[in-house]
Amino acid sequence: MTSTVNAQASAPLRVEWNAPEACGTADDVERRIESEAGELLDDVPSASVHADVAPQDDGLRLRLRFSIGHVEGAREVQLESCERAIEVAAVLFALSLHQIGVEHARLTDEADPPPASVSPAMPLDRRRGLGLAAHASFIGSVGASSDPSLGFGLGLRMTRSDWALDVAFAGTSSDISRASDATDIDSKLSRTLGVVRLGYGMLVGGASLLPSLGMSIGEIRGTGVNVSSPRTAHRVWLAALIGTELIVPVVRSWSITIRVEAELPLHRTEFAIQGIGPVYQVSPVVLDLFLGAAWEIL
Repeated sequence: MTSTVNAQASAPLRVEWNAPEACGTADDVERRIESEAGELLDDVPSASVHADVAPQDDGLRLRLRFSIGHVEGAREVQLESCERAIEVAAVLFALSLHQIGVEHARLTDEADPPPASVSPAMPLDRRRGLGLAAHASFIGSVGASSDPSLGFGLGLRMTRSDWALDVAFAGTSSDISRASDATDIDSKLSRTLGVVRLGYGMLVGGASLLPSLGMSIGEIRGTGVNVSSPRTAHRVWLAALIGTELIVPVVRSWSITIRVEAELPLHRTEFAIQGIGPVYQVSPVVLDLFLGAAWEIL
């Protein structure tokens, strides 16, 4: 029995299935291929599968021929019965799709592929499987103290498909000046934070935009300066985060990152100096700007 179907997917897929009636139809094969290959088919310019299932003395022989873009290949395998013919054909095609590489098939259809010596970094939402990137950023903050704060952060970003989980550590500090009748009172305010974010990547041109929600938890410290008995106060910092990050691939595994984020403190800590009174209270909203770089490990 021969059956043919054109898959109605984002990438044109043609399946031709020549097999005994007990081995299923082209529709069955197409559905199983979509299940096994998943999102890999979305980036394929065109694909076709031609399968022949023929009886032999010791069972069945499956011959699979396929084309992905301008790339062609073939596989052959022995089967005991028809029960697994469709599953084996779909798995073989999906494995071939991985081995050949969607990017290779895409580049063969492009008139001017990038030079081999300059391999662009891959935008976030085009990664397949599990990805891991390390990143470092300079930080500027407004709202944690009366004066702008500066700091530095390090982290790891784990990705799967379009989703990203970011775990980072950051520290910021600033000086606060407050004039009184007797003297100028100076204070230092600093934060040490652990940050967790969950984001969803979207392709914007050749870059990725990563809106995210998260939480920061750590410590905020205030120290009085130019007072008779300097002391340091330690308070817990806990804030909800909402922001977005722009990831711009540069070369190979390197990207430039720009993140704008708002922190919403769950408790607005107030710092005071004995005999002087309140020096500063944390703002209801703390705005952060991150400028940095990321390196793809996986």
